[in-house]
Amino acid sequence: TVCTSCCIFGLPWIAACKPCPTDTREACPSIGRSGNFKKFQCATDEYNDLASLFFNTNDDTIRNLYRAGTDDEFHISSILVFFIASYFLGIFSYGLALPSSLFVPVILTAAAYGRLVGMLIGSQSTLDHGLFAVLGSAALLRGSMRMTVSVCVIIL
Repeated sequence: TVCTSCCIFGLPWIAACKPCPTDTREACPSIGRSGNFKKFQCATDEYNDLASLFFNTNDDTIRNLYRAGTDDEFHISSILVFFIASYFLGIFSYGLALPSSLFVPVILTAAAYGRLVGMLIGSQSTLDHGLFAVLGSAALLRGSMRMTVSVCVIIL
């Protein structure tokens, strides 16, 4: 819909560009459709972290949120904006009369929420933010899909 397209293409404009990490094995910014670092209106050696969340496939975005050792890859405001947008767009699209599923959007939204919680309590914990993303996904899957915790962990 127009609302979804406006959100997905408009929200990355509010995020600032970040310098590319020097210790990565992949190209930064990414060239083509796949990759973790989307350039989106940034200089040569910079990337837009919010565009990297919105413009990747859901699988790649979930993988990026789960990845360990990427605590500095996303800014807290970008994770917050992505969480709020994916949450409300998920609610909006679930109410439409379209054939769709909630399984992957729930995992994606919960991964963003879990990573946000990990960033907020990061100074009080030595755990990786990616672990919080996995725990957030398992918790929301458990609550929304009525699955047992062990099934959620096996699926993730």
